Formats: sequence, C-alpha cells, structure tokens
Amino acid sequence: MEQNLRIHITAVGFDPPQRVTKPLIDLRADKAHLITHEDDSTKATKVLNDVRSIMSKKMPSCQLEVVKANIWNLESCFKEYRRIFSEEHGNHLYVNVSTGSRFVSIAGMLACMLWDGTPYYAKLDYVNNPDRVTETVFLPAYRIRQPDNELMAVLEVLFNNGGKMSKKMLISALQSPDKRLIPIYPEDSSKTAPHSKLRAYLEPLEREWGFVLTKSKGRRSEVAITERGKEALQIFGLTSASLPMK
Repeated sequence: MEQNLRIHITAVGFDPPQRVTKPLIDLRADKAHLITHEDDSTKATKVLNDVRSIMSKKMPSCQLEVVKANIWNLESCFKEYRRIFSEEHGNHLYVNVSTGSRFVSIAGMLACMLWDGTPYYAKLDYVNNPDRVTETVFLPAYRIRQPDNELMAVLEVLFNNGGKMSKKMLISALQSPDKRLIPIYPEDSSKTAPHSKLRAYLEPLEREWGFVLTKSKGRRSEVAITERGKEALQIFGLTSASLPMK
C-alpha cells in the first residue's frame, strides 16, 4: 500500500454534490471513501452518481471507493471509519463532517479524535446559493485516549465467555496459545504470579475505565463485564489492535 496519500472520507447523503466534490478537488485528494446508505433507492443514489460524474470530469485521478453502511446507526458508521482508518494507516486522513446523517458526522469526528485524522466542514452559501460551497474549514480534533489493546483483549475474553468468569478461569483463558497475555510459569514459581499479572489488567479495567467489576464470594473471585465494557467492545472491538496507539 502506498504511503503519504491524501485520503478523504466523506458521506454522500442529500447534500449538494459540490459539498462532497469541492473539498476533494481543492485539497487534491488522491482517494475518497464515499459512505452512502445501504438502500440504493434513496435520493442519495442520485447525488452519488452526480459526485462520480463531477469527479470524473474535474479530477479523474482521484480514486473513488463507495462504502455502504447504515447511516442511521452510530455503531455501523463507526465500524466503517475504524476499518478505513486501519486500512489507510500511514496516509493522511481527512474527514468531511458536514455531509450525510448526524450519526456519520459524529462517528467521523470521534474517529479523528482517536486516530489522528483531520476533520473539515464545507460551508454552504445559504443566503445566495445553497448549492455553492463558500469555503472548507478545518476543525480542531482534540485527542482522546483509547484503552490499550491488551485490555480490550481481556474484555473480549470475558464477553465471549458469557460476560463473567472466575479469576482462575480467566487466567487459564489468558494463558491460551491464541492470547498469551499471562505466561505459564514454572512449577517452582510462586502461585500468586499469574494472579499478580491478572491484577495488572483488572485494576485499570475496573478503576480507570469502569469496564469490569470484581466480586468476591468466599474464596472465589468473579470478574464481570459492565454495560460500559460492552459498549467499549462495540466501539473499539479488536480491530483497534491494528490502529496506532497514541
């Protein structure tokens, strides 16, 4: 994959085609991911065709890739942004947050804040000509922290095992060949060693993020995923492991 390309992500809804095309042309986009509705019978399909026609005439060198998504579902939109940011890692990512549904815009801004993209807004001339873009305004994207990949892997193990596990079972699962998050210690090692390693994962998950809850029942300790933890898995998943950690 080529690096240092100017990659744009822009939704195609009911907005004037120029709100999509003008920033692509002005900013010399090398490639554009056009996010549109899964339903081909909407007005957005005509706008998409107009966008393709304009770009083929004014900037044929820009590669266009159509992305179908449920634009009325935040999780669906964010999933596509996460995938694109992962695939285009190493390039310069620009996101048009002025087009499409509000769910697409929110997902786009969140992606920029997590993975170092550049959001922009294409302003329309609502007074004289609402189809004309007057300027493209770059927006600040303040960085927000995301959970470490290892913490998300622990969370996924919990979720895939019914949402709760004893610490002993969780340690065993994290020692499996496909995880290897907790070493298999020699027999002469301290029996507390794996528990100490597990604690290093559970403390931030519980105290910093609120993703898990640990309960003790006599000599048995149980770890359960919280609603916030389930939401984190929906947002970040393990695809985040392929994205840069900042």
